[in-house]
Amino acid sequence: MPLVVAGALLASVPVETAAPNDIVGTPDEKAKIAHGRAAFAAAVKHAFRNYGDLRDYRPTALVIRHRTQRDEDNTWATWLAAVCGVRGQGATHWAHGAPLAGWSPMAVASVADAGLETPVVYEIWA
Repeated sequence: MPLVVAGALLASVPVETAAPNDIVGTPDEKAKIAHGRAAFAAAVKHAFRNYGDLRDYRPTALVIRHRTQRDEDNTWATWLAAVCGVRGQGATHWAHGAPLAGWSPMAVASVADAGLETPVVYEIWA
């Protein structure tokens, strides 16, 4: 059954880079994940560059569509921080400058979709 959102779709933003797993198992994996988060955050900023400030339209919901991946339930923190930022973190945090920094969606859903053309698509709903 497909996800149905009651509202108006403000933007559907494809991202060309997959987000890494949030769970660190080894020191080597920690470095790999840190690099992956920075690359994903840069790709999200790039993807949102032509959408202006969507907060002007009073968005309420965020849907994260993604390709099926290992441990997708462990990727939430990266998906959210890359678009909404992380409060209280400085300019050195990997999510600094997130396109919708400070936004707290009233609803968030993630949907695995093996048929996506890009690894991740953010849908912003009002």
